[in-house]
Amino acid sequence: MAFYDGHYLLSGDGTGYYSSSKVASPYCLVKKFKNGEAFYYQQIYAASFVCPGCKVVIPTFPEVITQQDGSTKNDCERNAAKRYYAEFRREHPHLKVIVVEDGLSSNGPHIRDLKVHNLRFILGAKPGDHVALFTQLNQAVAEGKATDLEFLDPDDRKKMHFFRFATGCVDIISENGVTVYNFYNLSIITYLRRVQPARGGRRGGLKAFRRFKSARNWRNRKGAVKNI
Repeated sequence: MAFYDGHYLLSGDGTGYYSSSKVASPYCLVKKFKNGEAFYYQQIYAASFVCPGCKVVIPTFPEVITQQDGSTKNDCERNAAKRYYAEFRREHPHLKVIVVEDGLSSNGPHIRDLKVHNLRFILGAKPGDHVALFTQLNQAVAEGKATDLEFLDPDDRKKMHFFRFATGCVDIISENGVTVYNFYNLSIITYLRRVQPARGGRRGGLKAFRRFKSARNWRNRKGAVKNI
């Protein structure tokens, strides 16, 4: 089940499993409305071992997102993740792991926590949430420090895959002093009809595809920051 170089993929995210406007417990988070009503809910940060092509996942013990002793504020996913990985490393001090998380986790403090526990990571990043990061990526492209790759999907000729990869030149949230060595940007765009590469060869088909309006905007799609 190892994914890369003896490392296992550990996919983590926050999720909710209970909510009520009437029934609550000491473990509930509370959302108060202006009309005085309260909404009670419970959430956890959970992670499971996964592997592409394998339908079986191996869950680990989750971390409850709840108010901590001495705190009057609601707990949050970021704090729960910090506690989870500290406990995970205590139980598995030598296990090689690549953590996979969404864009909420691609921030300086969380990346530092992962590095403290010697955890590799693949974190999502959206242009709207990481404007500076994507600006630096575009700058890397202008300076010839990024690599672009594009090809037709071999199983569906209506789909074009666009890849952009930059290494050793992208900082994420630089004010927090966190450097990310790999940035990977992927977009999959569906064409309105099959792309025919016969005329002009494969490159001719690609040129025809670029005339599709959406293809010109692929650089603004979601990316991922990696440390593997």
